[in-house]
Amino acid sequence: MHKWGAAAASLSLMVAIAANAGGLQDAAPASTPNLIVYRDYAEPRAWSPTVKVDGTKIVAIGQKQYTTVTLAPGRHRITLTWPLMATQRGAAIDIDLSDGKLRYLEVTGVSRVVGLTGNGYLTRTGSGIEEVDPVQAAKTIAECCKLKAPK
Repeated sequence: MHKWGAAAASLSLMVAIAANAGGLQDAAPASTPNLIVYRDYAEPRAWSPTVKVDGTKIVAIGQKQYTTVTLAPGRHRITLTWPLMATQRGAAIDIDLSDGKLRYLEVTGVSRVVGLTGNGYLTRTGSGIEEVDPVQAAKTIAECCKLKAPK
């Protein structure tokens, strides 16, 4: 990301965090995102997992990407599914957006060969999607990621 692009993204995210942390909004307006999903680094790197909200696909998110979503207040189930060829397990999280605050979810994953057996490889795999501290998330996104618009 160019120097000015990173600065603009960082400023925009920090303003959103400050507005939510300062209690300036009771609930997010329809045009204001209340959920940001990002992927700084998650294995397997060659595959893009699909992020769904309440069963509806919002994005297939690649390395160093983030997306923004505006959801209705209330509880939502966010799921992560990987392509079959990735041999990676999916993950899910339930979040409550009733308070109108901006939330950040990070996509994580590990997929490594850890040994050999007589029958093949031993691997360590697993993925996750977890809520992250807003200040840390905004900093990470500003340093790493490009916006990918939701579907």
